[in-house]
Amino acid sequence: MLRALGAVLVEIHGQHDERAFVDAATHRALLDAYGGIEDEAAQVARLWTDRRAREAAVEEHRAAVERAAREAEWFRHAVEELSKLAPQTAKKTTLAERRTVMMQSEKVGEDLRATLDSVTGQIPRCRPWRQRCGAGAARGAGAEAD
Repeated sequence: MLRALGAVLVEIHGQHDERAFVDAATHRALLDAYGGIEDEAAQVARLWTDRRAREAAVEEHRAAVERAAREAEWFRHAVEELSKLAPQTAKKTTLAERRTVMMQSEKVGEDLRATLDSVTGQIPRCRPWRQRCGAGAARGAGAEAD
């Protein structure tokens, strides 16, 4: 590691300068320097990095589009299933009418129960009177039969 750091920090000229040719990482830099195209090479490196970043962005966008398509398909399926379950408008009005009738019937039933309970509570007091009326009615019916 120190050797690599030293190669970057210090340029040493000596009898073993040809060793740099053995290191493959330095070949391109040496050739660019020899051709005098270091600026262009740096620009190509920047463009390559930019291209890789844009490819990654395109892949992310494609993944997002695929997710959105899957979600849209799921929503279409859910809407289709829910529309099958939803009662039709005519059924809604029929059900509402039935509910109203049932509620009114229940109210009438409660009123009749209350009336019956009221009358039933009065029957023990009226029993002697009813027996008298019943006996008188029976005599009157017998007289009419004669």
